[in-house]
Amino acid sequence: MASPSATGHKSSPVQPDLYSLIQCLIAALVTARLLVPTEGSVLGDTLWLTPLWFLTAALWAWDLFRRRDFHIVADRIDLAVWLIVLGHLISAAYVFATAGDQRAVLNMTWEWLALGVSFGLIRQALRTGVGKRSWLTAFVCLAAGLSVYGLWQHYVEFPANVNRVETLETELSELGSTPSRRAMEIQHELRAMGVPSDGPAKRLWEDRLHSTEPFATFALANTFAGFLACWWIVGIGWWWQARSVGQSRTALAMGLAVLLIVGYCLILTKSRTAWAGLLAGGVFLLGMSFRRRSPQVGRWILYGVAAMFVVGLLFAVATLSGGFDREVLSEAPKSLSYRLEYWQGTAAVIQDSPFFGTGPGNFRAAYLKHKLPGASEEIADPHNFGLDLWVSGGLLAVLAALWLAWLTIQQFSANNTSDLQPGKGSAGSESGWTPIDTGVLLGFLLVLGHRFLFLAHFDTRTIWLAIVWLLVRGLWVPLRRGQAAIPGVVIGAALITLLVHLLGAGGIEMPAIVQLLLLLIAIGVGPQTPRDTSAVTVGILGGCGIALAAGCVLTSTLPVLQREAEVAGGDLAWFENQNFAAATRFYEDAAASDPYSAEPLIRLADLSFQRWNRGHQNNEQDFWKAIEYGKQAIERNPTTAFVHRSVGKYFLQRYDVTKVKTDAEQATEFLAEAVERYPSLPALQAEYAIALKAAGETTAASEAAQTAASLDDLYQAGGHIDKVLSTAVRDEMESLIDSTPTSSSKSQ
Repeated sequence: MASPSATGHKSSPVQPDLYSLIQCLIAALVTARLLVPTEGSVLGDTLWLTPLWFLTAALWAWDLFRRRDFHIVADRIDLAVWLIVLGHLISAAYVFATAGDQRAVLNMTWEWLALGVSFGLIRQALRTGVGKRSWLTAFVCLAAGLSVYGLWQHYVEFPANVNRVETLETELSELGSTPSRRAMEIQHELRAMGVPSDGPAKRLWEDRLHSTEPFATFALANTFAGFLACWWIVGIGWWWQARSVGQSRTALAMGLAVLLIVGYCLILTKSRTAWAGLLAGGVFLLGMSFRRRSPQVGRWILYGVAAMFVVGLLFAVATLSGGFDREVLSEAPKSLSYRLEYWQGTAAVIQDSPFFGTGPGNFRAAYLKHKLPGASEEIADPHNFGLDLWVSGGLLAVLAALWLAWLTIQQFSANNTSDLQPGKGSAGSESGWTPIDTGVLLGFLLVLGHRFLFLAHFDTRTIWLAIVWLLVRGLWVPLRRGQAAIPGVVIGAALITLLVHLLGAGGIEMPAIVQLLLLLIAIGVGPQTPRDTSAVTVGILGGCGIALAAGCVLTSTLPVLQREAEVAGGDLAWFENQNFAAATRFYEDAAASDPYSAEPLIRLADLSFQRWNRGHQNNEQDFWKAIEYGKQAIERNPTTAFVHRSVGKYFLQRYDVTKVKTDAEQATEFLAEAVERYPSLPALQAEYAIALKAAGETTAASEAAQTAASLDDLYQAGGHIDKVLSTAVRDEMESLIDSTPTSSSKSQ
């Protein structure tokens, strides 16, 4: 397509002060997304960033208005992205019209709106073709900086955590069962570290504690690995091009050092899907290189052998240092079988609602209803980007994504001879310090400030990450100063790498991962011809930015922040101080602050039930408060099995005290609802069987017990210890099965 200079339009000269500030803000917000766990977006952990995107859009519109420049980049690619966003909006509306976790839906709706806005802003910032290499440099170096952090986790932080937990538990066991202040301090520290008290949950936590896979600023090593693989392929493509045009040996050596850091950390993540993506991206790069340089096949074979030697050496180092073992490969078939289970369950979810899906952030509750018996995990996403888009954004999101892929391929094909060199005569040199670099540092400061202001935590690690990024950038910049072009095919290879990884991993509904995909698309499609609009259009866009920022703050950002603060206050009053009255006030305020979240009501129900349980019949009011709070929580999130289960267990424990049959009957009603929503959980089936027996439904109790035992056998065979029944419960199920004659009819 034609460049902007070819359009013939006239506009006021770019005023670099505000224009550079906008570029800086865009880079800062993209960076900040990568420095906070994107996996927590559904909970609202990244909602503080969302209004900033909308306000940046308003500032961009104001900049155009004051310069009287009403030319905007907008084409079919933007339309395809916004159709994906629209699919999520329609699915969200469907949840509000029917049933689901409305807080999760609202959080993710704002995130998707911000992603649509961010894509438009990035395209406006890149419309002249200037700054692309600055973006690539910044994030290749950020990948290397996070890799350094990952190496520190692997070799320093994780072993220290293991030693600390083992030391505390040893000291606690030596103190014995006698209550003491030191024992309480140890228990408090272990709870703060997330250590479960006992049972299968503790064994699983200990397995994770001894895991050595780095995850840096992400919550999952697999997500981190996808990020690293994507930017490693960009870096290696750039480095190879620099080598081919005779870049200095010093620059090549420093660039190679950066790439080796990223590659080694990627090996330590043990992410098979990321390695598969990297292989696909590498094959694509080599194939395109063979196509262009077929006479030099022999030399390319030699280079390939050298590359395999380097990779093998990195794997050897990782193996010798304990960061890689053969189980990573031997367990691959089991990992694939797990994913097949996930996809089968997801297919059933889609059949329930093929057009609207489950709504953003609502997959888990819908999946548990169709989870295969014996399947390993209560997953939050299908581990496949196509299925994930379908269940979260409906059929429209899937079709729009396919259209976006087709448009992107067309654009890449049209630009297959272009490179990503800076435009001549551009304001500011891409070989020096740019607004993008300033923006990356501002991103670190944003995260640092957020954690200090809202979490009362001075995060020294973020400061160290910023310092490491600056050092790595110093190693990479000599490559940027050269005249080597960065072929667009490298960006295509990065997209292939990430998408192949997402075929078997979660992430397409994580804002930071979507942001990464959109950034690569915006860089790869090249400069576009701006459309001539009007002052009214620009004014409307600016007004929409302000309105969206206000709407996000009022409906999500502030309510979530207030709820989290009040829930934390209630937890402190309850767990640490045993002040039930203060805890109740905090939780009630939290429920009022966020009318869409069931979390405060669940805590109120548990709190009231514990008070009743301590005094039994002397605290009848507390019991019925627990039931009322539970019912209110169900109204806010009726699709989850766990609240129904909790209320059913309240009635079941009350029956153990009162022996009143109506309590058992109430327990069966709520537990039946829970079983309908999660039929493959052995413990839930066992509780349902016990309630049915108490209610006099002996045949139904025997059937439920048989189901619980059969499920328990499946989980035992699969080694999923977190789902198996305890010995006492399993014996009770066997007793229920044996005690009922097969010819008996179901009690009425």
